[in-house]
Amino acid sequence: MVTLLAAIMMASSGCVYIQDIINPGPTTTPVVVTLTPTPKPPTVTPAPTVVARQMSTDVKVLPVGEKGLESFNFTKDSDYQKEYITIELANDGNTTAKKVTVTLKIIDAHGGNELIEQPFVIGDMARGDRKVVSLETDKHDLAPSVLITIERIEWGDDGEYYNDIKYLNVARSIWT
Repeated sequence: MVTLLAAIMMASSGCVYIQDIINPGPTTTPVVVTLTPTPKPPTVTPAPTVVARQMSTDVKVLPVGEKGLESFNFTKDSDYQKEYITIELANDGNTTAKKVTVTLKIIDAHGGNELIEQPFVIGDMARGDRKVVSLETDKHDLAPSVLITIERIEWGDDGEYYNDIKYLNVARSIWT
C-alpha cells in the first residue's frame, strides 16, 4: 500500500526522488515518506571563442593602372557626389580566402575631411584567384577633389585575417 501511495505521489508531482521508503510490514505505526524535488543542474554559459586576428598580405590589390586604380568615374549633383572605382584583387595565399571585404575611404583632398568610409563584400576568392571589382560609393558630401584609399582588406570566417596596407592613395579632381 505504501509503495502504491509513493508511486501515485511521484506521478502527480513531476520529477522527484524518494528518500527513505520504509516497508513496515504488518504494523500500525505510520510510515513517513520524504519527497524532495530533483535538483536542477547549474546553468552554465559557454565562454565566447576568441579569434586572434592575423596580419597577412595574401589578399591584395594588384598594381594595375595607377597604383592599382584601373578606372575612376563620378556622379556629382548640387548636393552630393559618388564615385565609381575599379580595382583588381588577388589571392596569393595557399588557401581560399573566405568572405573577403574591402574597405574604401574617400577624403576631401583639399580640406582633409573624411567624406565616406565604406566596406564592400567581395565574397570568397580561391587560391590564386584574380578578381576585377567595381566599387560604387554611397552618396556623400561634395568635394572638388578626392583622395582615394583602400584602408584595409579583411577575410576569414570571422574576419580573422587582415591586410592593412593602404592601397591606391590616389587623388582625383571632381569637376562639373
